[in-house]
Amino acid sequence: MSKILSKTELVSAKDYFAEILLSSRMLNFVNIDVKIVSGNAPSGLCIIDEYNNQNKPRSFTIEINKNQSKLEILNAVAHEMVHVKQYVYGELNEQMSSWLGQKIDCNEVDYFEQPWEVEAYNLEAFLTVMYLSEKNG
Repeated sequence: MSKILSKTELVSAKDYFAEILLSSRMLNFVNIDVKIVSGNAPSGLCIIDEYNNQNKPRSFTIEINKNQSKLEILNAVAHEMVHVKQYVYGELNEQMSSWLGQKIDCNEVDYFEQPWEVEAYNLEAFLTVMYLSEKNG
């Protein structure tokens, strides 16, 4: 695998993950942009850009650190797309203080034990493997 995914490959992976994670109806109302960033950025980051008139997040930017292998980049896109799903369906609030309606104090829960991260880490490899196996036939 080459080190960097092309913009076309990034969009293809993002769209594939979106089709799995979001309903076909919801896909019509959500906008997701993926950007490759450099520097000291985390492997991936999901940013809410805009809310609809009902104050629900519907526009997102996913930033992916370019200093990763192609497989790590795909995993990061899958991981951040799980967060998009969580925001879109109201499972997680933007402040990361509420999960499925329950208050969570991030300062008291280890990052890897935060329920939204547990779900994202559990799904990222599965989604990436599905994408690669379908892409490579």
